[in-house]
Amino acid sequence: MIHYTHDVFSPWALFWGLVAVIVAYLLHFGFLWLRGHQRPHIGALFHFHYHLIIGLIVALFVGVFVGVTVYRGLGFKYQASRHIKPDARLVKAGQGAPYSYSLANYLPPVVLNQGNTQACVAFAMTEARYMEDRIRGEKPPDVFSGFFTYFWVTNGANIPTTLDAEAGSIQNHGIALWGAMPYFGSPNQAAINTAVERDGNFKYLFYNSPGQADLDAMKAEISSGFPVVILMAVNTDFENAFNGNTYTDNYGSLVGYHAVVAYAYTGNNFYILNSWGSSFAQNGVIMLTSRAMFTTVVGAAVLGPSASIAYNPPPLPVPTITPRPAPTRTPVPTPRPTARPTPRPTPRPTPHPLNHLVVTRDTHFRLRPVLNDGVGSYLLRKGYTLIYLHKQTPHWDYAETLTRKHRGWVLRANVRRVP
Repeated sequence: MIHYTHDVFSPWALFWGLVAVIVAYLLHFGFLWLRGHQRPHIGALFHFHYHLIIGLIVALFVGVFVGVTVYRGLGFKYQASRHIKPDARLVKAGQGAPYSYSLANYLPPVVLNQGNTQACVAFAMTEARYMEDRIRGEKPPDVFSGFFTYFWVTNGANIPTTLDAEAGSIQNHGIALWGAMPYFGSPNQAAINTAVERDGNFKYLFYNSPGQADLDAMKAEISSGFPVVILMAVNTDFENAFNGNTYTDNYGSLVGYHAVVAYAYTGNNFYILNSWGSSFAQNGVIMLTSRAMFTTVVGAAVLGPSASIAYNPPPLPVPTITPRPAPTRTPVPTPRPTARPTPRPTPRPTPHPLNHLVVTRDTHFRLRPVLNDGVGSYLLRKGYTLIYLHKQTPHWDYAETLTRKHRGWVLRANVRRVP
């Protein structure tokens, strides 16, 4: 739907009306002077004073009753039977989102105007995609053209469209830069060749009857760095929000359905970017109050990140790294090691020949005596003392010297006694 209207009073219409009257007056004066009817003197100016009076009346009439024609193009094709609920995870994330958040630093540098076309959905989607590129750190060389995207959906017809259809246009044909196609109509070859971002990924946050959960889902997306495309009903209050309006309740009679971009919020009030030029509200942006959000918004969607960028963003400047001078360290005198006294070797005792022999009850060879009779007699003759160890526990209990008083040495039960 295209709605034509005029301002109740337009200062610019008055200004240009006065300019037109003055120009007509001067032309008339010059014509009479050339014809010789009047010579250029002061009296000649006052002779035509009635022209000036009549001109002022005409200018005021034009400014008050005619004004300037303003195009308020809408163009969203509303589907009343469609219902989509928000994702519970998004709602929970939005409930924990900051009370206020803004992506205003990533708005397009110029406010576009869709004019007398119904390309609002195409303009909203391309503006949201432009903001996403800037949020991700990319630098598009120009804003994006909604007219290019709109053409591939309508084939040049000026009719309402849906978000799904415009997303398909972006996926199949990409987005052209505004400088390549700043007009409504068929795209030129340069616009087709320079199209970027052939990706129409998007998702609906909700559709029809917004409640608090739906607004929480929008908060989750905006606070995560994704502008939201709002689908809304336009009433007369929003339609007439020109020349400095800061907010709107969007009350009044229904005019049509529209698509805009929400980029910030404070509580349940959302700030939107419109596509009606810089004379709308405050340089194209206005705040939709909570009343407008709950009563006139019919849906919202968010575009996913683009998977393909045809233009190459300029490389970031490489920072010059100045090497820091190495810190001067004060030499610390190394302490001289204190000479340690060389320990004198402990003299080992002079070994003496064995004068005794330890005899166990048994060896690790079972049923074999430790000493036989011949060896035992030989040792005794040589002056050795034989010691018999009793091993009653894992430790040695006591030792006893074997002498003649024991009538020999008992090594094992089957050892013969020594005479």
